[in-house]
Amino acid sequence: MDEFISEDDLKSFDGWLRYQAIDATAITPEELATWRRIFEEARQRSAVNPKVGLMKL
Repeated sequence: MDEFISEDDLKSFDGWLRYQAIDATAITPEELATWRRIFEEARQRSAVNPKVGLMKL
């Protein structure tokens, strides 16, 4: 069974890699640097766009 990944996990690089199904120990340092850059860019885009709000049912 896969481990649960919470929204808080997605805020960390390691948690985000798990969500992407990337094993950090199995890739080269250059590939890891590329994934880190992608993560940082995604975090910056996320910070620029405000959250819409909470869903009310």
